[in-house]
Amino acid sequence: MKSALKTLRQLAAALTVVALSTTVVVPSATAAIRNLVTNASFEAFGTSGPTSWGTGTPSGTDTYTQVPGRDGSGAVQIATGTATSRGFLVQDAAVPATAKKLRLTFWQKKGTLTGTGKAGIRVTFPGTPSQFYGIDAASSWRQVTAYLDVPTGASTVRVEPMVDTMQGSMQLDDIDFSIYDEASNLASNGSFEAFTGTIPDAWGRWNAAGTGTVGKTDGYSGTNALRITTDTTSSRLALTQDITLPPGGGTFKAERGPRTCSSTRPHSTSTTSATRQQQRCSLLSSSEHCPGE
Repeated sequence: MKSALKTLRQLAAALTVVALSTTVVVPSATAAIRNLVTNASFEAFGTSGPTSWGTGTPSGTDTYTQVPGRDGSGAVQIATGTATSRGFLVQDAAVPATAKKLRLTFWQKKGTLTGTGKAGIRVTFPGTPSQFYGIDAASSWRQVTAYLDVPTGASTVRVEPMVDTMQGSMQLDDIDFSIYDEASNLASNGSFEAFTGTIPDAWGRWNAAGTGTVGKTDGYSGTNALRITTDTTSSRLALTQDITLPPGGGTFKAERGPRTCSSTRPHSTSTTSATRQQQRCSLLSSSEHCPGE
């Protein structure tokens, strides 16, 4: 006899697709409440940088200036003088005791940057490894979004916009760091960070036809992304996960960040919402073939 809680099967990736993250969310009154970061749009500025933010220069030289934002108002520019310079802003934000997951969004634009480092935002909960978010190339304003699990007992989180070991400039605007939802992502290991075996933890493998491989690659945010490669145009390969829906049903939204390589046949992706019944939410690419890179 089936449980009263319906299950949602999510075919998160099929054939040659790089799945950067997979999120199945249920809207909630707790979703995206107040911004935990103060002066997140950098409208208030002092003589040495934006107010409510500290500054740090462990090495080299840097400047923090107010520039026009993506909507014409203020934004911050961090500029470094050498390829070994490290310049950052810092703010410690309080995390409510009920928070289990946070959503970080911000807008980023980069000038010419040289060096081997990074430019973006570093996030650190006390006693845990730092997580870094940003995009490689952004000559115009681009939005970055990430979801972070709050470690047990964490009451603060450190947010650090930075240009680290690079020479050049980066602009940031409209940081939003909010409680997302106590049970927002119904998928386990949706960002594929846990990958201790041949497939990501908490996922099963479904190989209906042909052959292929499952592996990990560099993620858009965080460390890992999922990569699935097939060997023939008739291959069908996916990862699956059965998800328990909350009591009472509702409408659920699937969000994912896919990237596909060139294929020998057109492919399609589809997302199906699940409302009160057992449904299949899928990201499918049927009968296509991409060579491994």
